[in-house]
Amino acid sequence: MRILLLGLVCLLAGSGEPVSAAAHPRATPPELRSVMAAFGVADIGDAATVESSGSGFIIHPDGYILSNNHVVDGADKIDVVLHDGTILRAKVIEVDAYKDLSLLKIEAKGLTAAPLGDSDKLEVAETVMAIGFPLSDIIGSATASAFEGKLNARREDKIELLQIDAAVNPGNSGGPLVNECGEVIGVIVSKLNANYFLEKADMIPERVNFAIPLREARGLLKTPYPYGWPKLKDRIKLEPKAIFKAMKPATVLILNHGGAKGAAGGAGRGFEFDLPGLPSGAKKLALVQVPGLGSVKPFFMGKYEITQGQYEALMDKNPSKFKNGPDYPVEMVSWDDAKEFCRQLTAGLPDKLKGQFAFRLPTDAEWSVAVGLPQENGSTPKEKHEQIKDVYPWGTQWPPPSGAGNYADKASKQKHPSYTVIEGYADGYADTAPVGSFKPNQVGLYDLSGNVCEWCEDWYDSDQKCRGLRGGSWDHNAPRYLLSSFRDVNSPDGRYEDVGFRVVLGVGGSVR
Repeated sequence: MRILLLGLVCLLAGSGEPVSAAAHPRATPPELRSVMAAFGVADIGDAATVESSGSGFIIHPDGYILSNNHVVDGADKIDVVLHDGTILRAKVIEVDAYKDLSLLKIEAKGLTAAPLGDSDKLEVAETVMAIGFPLSDIIGSATASAFEGKLNARREDKIELLQIDAAVNPGNSGGPLVNECGEVIGVIVSKLNANYFLEKADMIPERVNFAIPLREARGLLKTPYPYGWPKLKDRIKLEPKAIFKAMKPATVLILNHGGAKGAAGGAGRGFEFDLPGLPSGAKKLALVQVPGLGSVKPFFMGKYEITQGQYEALMDKNPSKFKNGPDYPVEMVSWDDAKEFCRQLTAGLPDKLKGQFAFRLPTDAEWSVAVGLPQENGSTPKEKHEQIKDVYPWGTQWPPPSGAGNYADKASKQKHPSYTVIEGYADGYADTAPVGSFKPNQVGLYDLSGNVCEWCEDWYDSDQKCRGLRGGSWDHNAPRYLLSSFRDVNSPDGRYEDVGFRVVLGVGGSVR
């Protein structure tokens, strides 16, 4: 029996190069952190792309978040890490640079929103709690912290500020300041502590910190609450533990990806390992962390489609029609073949990992998250099929831009004169291409669009006769076939020259 040789930690999905460990809170969720620990792999943050981090809090269940302007200022990309480790891309809806406030939006529904209170009713000497992610860049923590203190004064500078003695450090900026009833009554602004007193008195006092009263954010709050935000019906004083427990799901870590420092397409953390018998220099089987969405929890997914070299190393055969090299995707494999590969791969895990983890195909819902779709309505792939229109893995334009992926192009027409191809598109491959030949997507996955269609775990519909396929292939030429929401369907025992697969590492209850 082949035992998998666990190997290099992989980061920087755009470069494909391993990097050394660095402590940064790109917030590997606990369930995935335990996977990496079990496999003997260090937890690495996205240090190369995160320029700074701060805090924020959800103010509306539909994904509106309030924070400081300086937390997101200058960002090329902004990621928001929810309390369960889910990472979602955010966009800036509105800023008030003068007051150092910003309103962000993530594509999510049904989130826990923080109760919003009346900052004008807060009196000096009342107890407050500062919640956020202090020093997360330095200590590598993606866990929210809470510090109690008192409101010491209300001060007028350019705007009114709440002076508090609760501990505040870099990373707390943008987090909520909460009263004894668990209502947010201010936005913490940690940079004022140092900057203000260095400028005024050439000193940095201890336990003199500031927050911006919530009423200063009224202009931004009109976007999610045009008629005023809802108030708590029963305002009672709560124990500190109860306040923190209630606020934790509404408090978020914000990652500011400044400029173009990072890898192309965004970086996904993960790891890779050898398959005994894999040709020297051939691509190893690599897994990349994919953030969750809704009911889909974060998971590890194959960075590439399974290659001919990987398949042959494990299964002692290569059924592919286009045998052009070990890094080309395996094709002419049925759903049953793909599942047997997963079983053999799982059987090769070290004994200590068996029973905890298993390789499988991605679910249809996981594939949708991986390709960047928002939550879809429906319970089966058939019900979700082509539900989201005019959205492709590369964006919304048609035809695809140069280098988007391997589709039916000029080279295909030259080799297969009867084929209909995408007019004017050229990727240089008449049929399959080596995996990773085109740019990765935002989480570091390659070839989710084009090359070969990919088997998914799910039955296509309630009849349970056919399995679903996702992603376009090298011979697809029409817009509908390349939609991110397009589903194909075939018998589990069917084998085709444009169909392959990639794997997911199942953990705990997700093992199949």
